[in-house]
Amino acid sequence: METLCRPNQSANLGFTEIVFCSFFWSLSKSFCDIGRRDLYPEDETPRFGSEFDFIVVGAGSAGSVVAARLSEVDKWNVLLIEAGANPTLASNIPGAAFNIEDEMYFNYFTEPEAGVCEGFKGKSCYWPRGKALGGTSSVNTMLYIRGNRKDYDGWEKLGCPGWNYKDVLPYFKKAENMTIERLRNSSYHGTKGYLCVGEMYTDDYKGMIDLLSASIDELGLKRVEDVNGESQMGFTMTSVTVCRGERSNVAKSYLWPAKKRSNLHVMKNAFVTKVLINRNKQVYGVQVSKNGRLFIIKSKNEVILSAGSINSPQLLMLSGIGPKDQLQKLGIESVQNLRVGENLEDHFIFYGLIFKFDSVNKAVPLKEKAFLYLTNRTGPLASIRASSLIGFINTKNNDSDWPDIQVHNLYFHQNDAFGIKSIFSRTGIDDGFVQYIVEENKNKDLLLMMPILLQPEGKGRLLLKNTNPFNSPKLYSGYMKEQADISTMIRAILYLKRLCYTNAMKKFNATLLNIRFEKCANYTFDTDDYWVCALSQVGGSIYHQVGTCRMGAANNPSAVVDPRLKVYGIRGLRVIDASVFPRVTSGNTNAPTIMVAEKGSDFIKEDWISKNNIPYRAFNVQ
Repeated sequence: METLCRPNQSANLGFTEIVFCSFFWSLSKSFCDIGRRDLYPEDETPRFGSEFDFIVVGAGSAGSVVAARLSEVDKWNVLLIEAGANPTLASNIPGAAFNIEDEMYFNYFTEPEAGVCEGFKGKSCYWPRGKALGGTSSVNTMLYIRGNRKDYDGWEKLGCPGWNYKDVLPYFKKAENMTIERLRNSSYHGTKGYLCVGEMYTDDYKGMIDLLSASIDELGLKRVEDVNGESQMGFTMTSVTVCRGERSNVAKSYLWPAKKRSNLHVMKNAFVTKVLINRNKQVYGVQVSKNGRLFIIKSKNEVILSAGSINSPQLLMLSGIGPKDQLQKLGIESVQNLRVGENLEDHFIFYGLIFKFDSVNKAVPLKEKAFLYLTNRTGPLASIRASSLIGFINTKNNDSDWPDIQVHNLYFHQNDAFGIKSIFSRTGIDDGFVQYIVEENKNKDLLLMMPILLQPEGKGRLLLKNTNPFNSPKLYSGYMKEQADISTMIRAILYLKRLCYTNAMKKFNATLLNIRFEKCANYTFDTDDYWVCALSQVGGSIYHQVGTCRMGAANNPSAVVDPRLKVYGIRGLRVIDASVFPRVTSGNTNAPTIMVAEKGSDFIKEDWISKNNIPYRAFNVQ
């Protein structure tokens, strides 16, 4: 085939062969373009003892932004260090979001705790984090949700001036290239940023979306055009970080435009094991492991930790910054006594509210999906089966403008064992539950209605397991420890199960699955006691861990960084990622993390440009 279809051999072929070969080469080129290596900067390995103006640790949703923005200043040499490599081909295809190769993950698990994740393998919650350029933005489900204005006004009230909604909105807009036509002229959105925001929609799921929409309307539930606009409350089609049918991960969005700058250097497959701090509590570099070798790389101005809510606090503690008593138990010299690893918050999701009904959609064969995607980046592979239609509700007060529950959904065509197994293999749920779902799906479509707890009262914690930087820390989720959280989830289940009993659903003979959990055998199905028990079995993480290096005022004993994201008591060190959130936001955390990185980058520029009298031309400011 390769010999027959060489592009410059067409003179020797007939018309049919020429058409076939042109089509073959077009598909081949389309396939190769999905995972183009030239989208990302080349890998560099600095010499031992090399010095850079700024070192950014972690090339995820925050670090890629910070490194790209700092490299806009020509006189600064910036080194970005990433533990992973380039994103793989599969990660760029939205429809393959649940089938991304394991090499792109840090696979973390919480410590087993009674009443939490008991229906998961090892009775432990699975907390995957991205390990590649783009970090978790290269492996997530791409939802673009900023949160609620009250979240950020609350941050300011918690001792973080300058972080209210009015002050952070310009940074959301600065980052954004809104491609949804009806929203491009909105005062809440930007069109000149690097991050592409669009919609995912495919006829493959149209019947399900129409059925769910009809049920929502029948119950009189609110609709909203834009959950990132004036009001967040209600149900809407999802905005996502997808551009022309491909994932718009943050590395592609920010590092591709910056990769030709000679002052931006990227070190891949390199793991930072320690932040180097002298006796005057001044950071002077980092220790890095790559290819079995240890490197010392020096920083002239600052080291910025953007390694995420698990790795950033772990690295701080390994470097002597953290709870003094905990560090001393492990023989780590205490440099600065701060409550690193505390204040951990996450959104809790429930997988056990499942409707089954007669088929509303005919599944598209895989070969047709591939053809549609490769020819014009459309079809099911340009979308995901999860959460095309999402909602934000308040289970206590329908008139509230601050939600306590986010609603996701997950749809399976009849007899879609492959889809069920591939998706649930990523959640870590026990095989017995998965097989039960497969059996129920053989003759019926399935729709999981998944409530997500947005304002958890329960706090988790991160502790060092030992002094080995390559070992996972001890992770405690904080799920379902507070009665208020349990009560909110029960109200959400009662709220959402009404959708199963609408006239729209009855037309398709919808019923609610009675899942027989062994531990819950003594409880009558569909009672509060049953649902509480079910929450302990198949309630888990939606992967929005935040707060482990909390931002706050100097007089707040739980604060790790100040409102300009500098680590208290240490010079030349900041943390810029989701770990600084004082409280988790009302929705997916990728967009807020990018906003924090945009704002944090400006803090650094303000501090060092004026200090060194450096001429600077602002890029991409709206």
